[in-house]
Amino acid sequence: MTGCNCVPLACDAGPFPQCGGSCPLGTSCLPFKLGRCRCTPDPVPCQNSGAPQCGGTCPSNYVCKKGTTPGACQCYPCLIAVPTDVGGVSWASKNVIVWRWMPCAGWYNVYKITTPFLSDSDQNGVADTYGSCSQPDVSENTAPDSMDPPAGSASFYMVTGESTVGEGTMGWASNNEERPNTQSCP
Repeated sequence: MTGCNCVPLACDAGPFPQCGGSCPLGTSCLPFKLGRCRCTPDPVPCQNSGAPQCGGTCPSNYVCKKGTTPGACQCYPCLIAVPTDVGGVSWASKNVIVWRWMPCAGWYNVYKITTPFLSDSDQNGVADTYGSCSQPDVSENTAPDSMDPPAGSASFYMVTGESTVGEGTMGWASNNEERPNTQSCP
């Protein structure tokens, strides 16, 4: 893999009691809160770019992020990179929200707002708020929730990934402006 420098994480060097002593095939050990580690699925290809310097995928313990060249992505070690925006938020059942697992995300924060519509007071194409912290520190890529908002309203959800380095973005609006996280989880 040309252009990628793999940096081992501390949890890669020892046993993982919460995973029976080792991580199963297809998963890697990644840091979690308070110095703990857990087994998470191996990374998927760097989407929409091919991350050519890494053969199309980022190695375990790396995250694919937008590079400095337009349309290009680069692999960054999780030790120095916050998770990218979380996509694929949908309903697995009537009461369970799911989203795509993100490399480098040790846990997730779920944001929710229930309102008749998202407000954009300055009309720049980005909502003024995308909700407040509804469920902090979710360790899996699922969360229970009721999808029955009051009559005339709708519930909107955003999910961010977080690591020991920091919380990732809420993503970008259709005008390529970053969505503001106005009420971060503690």
